Amino acid sequence: FQPAEFVAFDTFILHTIPTVWGLQTLELFEGKTHLDFYRDKYAGSRCKVVTEEGWSHETLPKYPDNYFDLLYIDAGHSYMEVKRDSDIARTKLKTHGLMVFNDYIMFDHLTGGPYGVVPAVNELVVQEDWEVVGFALQQQMFCDIAIRRMAT
Repeated sequence: FQPAEFVAFDTFILHTIPTVWGLQTLELFEGKTHLDFYRDKYAGSRCKVVTEEGWSHETLPKYPDNYFDLLYIDAGHSYMEVKRDSDIARTKLKTHGLMVFNDYIMFDHLTGGPYGVVPAVNELVVQEDWEVVGFALQQQMFCDIAIRRMAT
């Protein structure tokens, strides 16, 4: 991808947690806040990088409908949280845009908690005429799945 604009929706709070992915966050973020580290990392990008700090269901609505070519959804993992985010996201997505969902898994075997990503995505595919156009495997099976509206 070579987007003209990249919008990152995140709470940007990982620096407040002592360790992430087995690494000390102080080291991981080079002593910076999560947001400052992210901004510095992409400061020299060829595209405009916009950071939207907060929950996606609160920050995404300020964008116009049919604005995004691609939205990557990785926020809350309960069914209701994924459904809420996808309901908002699909109005902001262009007609042939892609929604990519992170952690397409039924159960987090690391924390022992259920995930609602699979049923929320499957509802879109089975009941609302979305189609799967990509699937990315991950070592621990926290896979990504890409969907788009079927062509009419």
